[in-house]
Amino acid sequence: MTHTWTTQVRSYELDMHRHVNNATYLNYFEAARMNFLSSIGFDYAMLLEKGFSLFVAKIEAHYKAPALLNDEIYVTTQSSKRKRYSGVFRQIVYRAGTELCSADITWACVNSEGKPVPLPEEFELPELQPGDKDITI
Repeated sequence: MTHTWTTQVRSYELDMHRHVNNATYLNYFEAARMNFLSSIGFDYAMLLEKGFSLFVAKIEAHYKAPALLNDEIYVTTQSSKRKRYSGVFRQIVYRAGTELCSADITWACVNSEGKPVPLPEEFELPELQPGDKDITI
């Protein structure tokens, strides 16, 4: 399943070269992942209430072209790998069909002590498995 989230580049996201600062892409990826989880009915607040959380263990990003002020950009998110305690989201930022940045985001589920654990069964949604369905938000 591929999820798409859209936003517009804001002035405070720019660096001295007048394009989006590389660290800002991490914010875009986070917002897109949370939007994806919300769209599939994943109740993150409930996960936290039950004493679990998801954390990012690794980010491997590849920057290819700059995003500029007022560009409309969209971020695709899809699950590309699942393991017992973790998974990988493949995320790509585009502008008008041009790939700007891609990243593989490795996440893990942990309990209240920070120990890796399987995602609780009620949060194990089919959309978190690698697949090929598309949705756009």
